[in-house]
Amino acid sequence: MDEVGDGKAWTVPMGPPVVSVSIADCNDPSKFEQIYSTLKCWLYLDRQNVIHQLLNVPSWERYEAWEPNSVPVECNYKFRRFGSPRPGMNIESILRAINPMIQALIFNMKLQGSSGLSELAGVAGLLDAHGLLSQEARDALSP
Repeated sequence: MDEVGDGKAWTVPMGPPVVSVSIADCNDPSKFEQIYSTLKCWLYLDRQNVIHQLLNVPSWERYEAWEPNSVPVECNYKFRRFGSPRPGMNIESILRAINPMIQALIFNMKLQGSSGLSELAGVAGLLDAHGLLSQEARDALSP
């Protein structure tokens, strides 16, 4: 049988629990609402991280401090970005992630006659240089 691991015990600090729930808490509407609000906040944050991961966007969101059964305060929120000095690393995946949003923004701004449309030319040029910009978006950006 193959050995698994390095034979050492490791401690990973996880912080306090997000929620602590008793049966009595489930019967108390105010406590139940507080637990619901707390979990909703944390699940939203985790969902954002899963979305970033699926889109290959090198970033991570987290709270650095919290109290159980309490919605974390905004000052404890941290957004981390990861990068590489290697030319081209992460660029294609990030451009692919933002491409649908930028093109939808171009389309809507053109449709609404927005004066700020020209401000998207730089990022649209970057998308185009990577073969991601549609002809429709190019047409929308032309005067």
